[in-house]
Amino acid sequence: MSKSEKEKMLAGEVYNSRDPELLERYHIARALLLEFNQTSSRNLGRKSELLNELLGEVGEGV
Repeated sequence: MSKSEKEKMLAGEVYNSRDPELLERYHIARALLLEFNQTSSRNLGRKSELLNELLGEVGEGV
């Protein structure tokens, strides 16, 4: 069974960055970053939620 483009990317191999799955993840990340940057610095709860969604997990004090 051949590797997906995402699996190749994560393994440090040559991959197709125009793969539909990778493009979708790119667009989701861009939307999350846009919302993060537009969220008030006073709204720490939402900023934390966005970082967790974008990165999967963040440590304390981030």
